[in-house]
Amino acid sequence: MTVTVKIDSKGLQAFIKRTLRDMPKEIDKALYKTAQQGINVILDRTEKGIGTDGRFDKYSPDYELWKSKYVKDWKGVVDLNVTGEMTGAMMATKPVNHRTRLGFTNPQASAKAFWNNRKRKFFEFNKKEINNLGAFFRKELFR
Repeated sequence: MTVTVKIDSKGLQAFIKRTLRDMPKEIDKALYKTAQQGINVILDRTEKGIGTDGRFDKYSPDYELWKSKYVKDWKGVVDLNVTGEMTGAMMATKPVNHRTRLGFTNPQASAKAFWNNRKRKFFEFNKKEINNLGAFFRKELFR
């Protein structure tokens, strides 16, 4: 029995060229979706009163009293949220050179996040979250 394999070298070269050309677009698309997923991780965790190092420290008694009067239906969870301005301003930049950044749409929200993050670490990822986001990226890339 003889098996003959014919390869269309021009077709193969065109396929490789097309794959290499399109791959950066796919990487950027997967990267941007992963950044958006990272924002969701931060928002979900923060809403539950959990930071990268575990539960947030309690608010001061004075702030807790003020927040209970100011925020309707507040259940006592330290969620870094009063108006929603800071958490609502989280965003991911479009990828440039296969890199993206998480940040905020305005300087006021960025300043709030900076000061909140000093006391209650929320705007970063722990090792488990990093691993999960890596798996998410790979899944998106090879869809």
